[in-house]
Amino acid sequence: AAASVIGERMALFQKAGLFLDVIDIPELAVRNVAALFEEENRGLACVLLTDGGCLLVISFRGELVLARRIDLTAATLAQADEERRQQLLERLALELQRTLDNFDRQYGYVSISRLMLASEFDGRGVVAALADNLYLPVLVMDLAEVMDFPGVPELKGLERQAQGVLAIGLALRT
Repeated sequence: AAASVIGERMALFQKAGLFLDVIDIPELAVRNVAALFEEENRGLACVLLTDGGCLLVISFRGELVLARRIDLTAATLAQADEERRQQLLERLALELQRTLDNFDRQYGYVSISRLMLASEFDGRGVVAALADNLYLPVLVMDLAEVMDFPGVPELKGLERQAQGVLAIGLALRT
């Protein structure tokens, strides 16, 4: 981002009496969460599908290797009739397949083990649709596999977890 844009935002925070140590971006927040699910020496594709959009992040050894935004939102899926929803999911699968194929050609040394999906919209339904069209295993991201949330019982729900992935990922920043 341009320094002037960052400067304007920082001025707003300073005016409010809040002083920031860091400014982060969604791609790195998702990478922080994805890194928790990586298998040793294997890459991981992670898709975050929320009302804010769709973000694909590929991480390897805890590093961000690729990030891509895809023009789709959870709200669009939720509002679509069944036929349109199927079309949208097929288009998503095609976009992911193309990206993964291109990634394989450019980063042959990174073997992706699976694709994890965090979704505000019927994560299991999206996983099933993607699994039918992708060569990778596709799994629902369940943060309970890698984290414990005793003080936040709402995070037991997968959709609620998807809503919180960015905040959780930012909290994992080191």
